[in-house]
Amino acid sequence: RQAGVSIATVSRVLNNFQSVNEATRYAVLKAAQELNYPVENLRSKNQSNPTVLVITRETDHTITSTGQSGMREFERNVWSSVHNVLETRGIATRLQQSRLTVQEAEQYVNESSVSGLILLGGVINPDFVDYLLDHQVPFVVAGSDLHPLQVNSVMADVQKGFSQAVAYLIEKGRQDIGFVNGPIATHTSEEKMDGLRLTLSLYDHPFDPNSVIVSDFSADQGYRQTLALLDRMPHLDAILYAEDTIAMGGIRALKERGLRIPDDIAVIGVGDYDIAAYTDPALTTVQFDMRLMGRIAARRLSMLLDEQDHDCWRVRVPATLIIRDSA
Repeated sequence: RQAGVSIATVSRVLNNFQSVNEATRYAVLKAAQELNYPVENLRSKNQSNPTVLVITRETDHTITSTGQSGMREFERNVWSSVHNVLETRGIATRLQQSRLTVQEAEQYVNESSVSGLILLGGVINPDFVDYLLDHQVPFVVAGSDLHPLQVNSVMADVQKGFSQAVAYLIEKGRQDIGFVNGPIATHTSEEKMDGLRLTLSLYDHPFDPNSVIVSDFSADQGYRQTLALLDRMPHLDAILYAEDTIAMGGIRALKERGLRIPDDIAVIGVGDYDIAAYTDPALTTVQFDMRLMGRIAARRLSMLLDEQDHDCWRVRVPATLIIRDSA
């Protein structure tokens, strides 16, 4: 408080991190001296550069059948790009699974080596974010917007991409379109739903709430929820999936019901994951550049660590429909 900077900035100065401007460094060291803070002792205990935590949400669907923790392809791609960008700037990164509780946020803030965070995915506890904002911790969200909170974020333009998918299905003559959405708490799920409803309206196509069902991001739930949706809406001739992994489970369910893809029913996913080109049939999907999202998030966080500006950036990565055999 005496130096007029955030806790995270104090941590970077006291740990001799180079990406702090000299005026800020002087103010922190002067305040520490006035408060008789043992700066030299602290530096001798921790000579390593501070670390950026790349945080993924610890949820049930990240645990594999063998009991080991797994990452979604989205998270792997973003994390890889973040690591590469920050490594070239001499900034260490550490991957951390978290339940995103306030207690964990407090732990990260008080960890002397942590200089900033990148939060991956869309299911993020607002209390966790509020704690980071209150303590002026530099962070960027990759994969969600968190509107109306004023946070730096980068995400795909999923509403536009999803609208392209819906329009494509309608123009191909599909009449009864179902949707297996992701967790309703995510901003991306809201945008996909908005894209669906808006495009149906533009084509004077009716929207039936019964045609929408919610899943997590696993193939298993995609399979189960597709069966449930078919029980409820047996005459569907197209299904949109919030993510390619969900669509993989859905394809299995459709085949078990004796439906031919795409003759009887069209299938479209989101993500263009590696497996999408190798499903049977190959998956039509909404593509966005996950690695670009990671690079943007890392560069924006690097700017925040350098205290170049304090504006709120909201970056949208373009999304486009990749047409394959499933639709």
